[in-house]
Amino acid sequence: MNGTTNPRSSRANDMEHVHRQGGYALIRLNAQSLPLFNDGRPFDLEENLSLVKNSGQIKALGLEIQGKSWPIPVRPCVIRKGEREIRKAHKKLRRRASEKQTALKPETLEYAKFFMLVTTLPESEWSVEITLDLY
Repeated sequence: MNGTTNPRSSRANDMEHVHRQGGYALIRLNAQSLPLFNDGRPFDLEENLSLVKNSGQIKALGLEIQGKSWPIPVRPCVIRKGEREIRKAHKKLRRRASEKQTALKPETLEYAKFFMLVTTLPESEWSVEITLDLY
């Protein structure tokens, strides 16, 4: 996790608002803009993604984001892209970095190997497969 990331991101604020109103959220996960925590400690998403090695492999984790008053339980849901989709995503990222003359971070290339969502939908009612299909 990037040490400069604010644990109280605007995405966390939005998800907290929905949670307080009794609703559920389902959004694309951007690891840089929505820090994840495990029992109050920063969660290393990149390290855990390395366990998802096969294309089409799905993984869901029970984590939390930092709310104003208490942690909000969330479930990141990831599916590894196929090699063709990964090459396409990497090519696009490299082209964009070249156009903007910016350095491409290694973790950005790693995250591009996955389609990632984060949700507050209860796992007991919404399997990871159904959650991914909803999006």
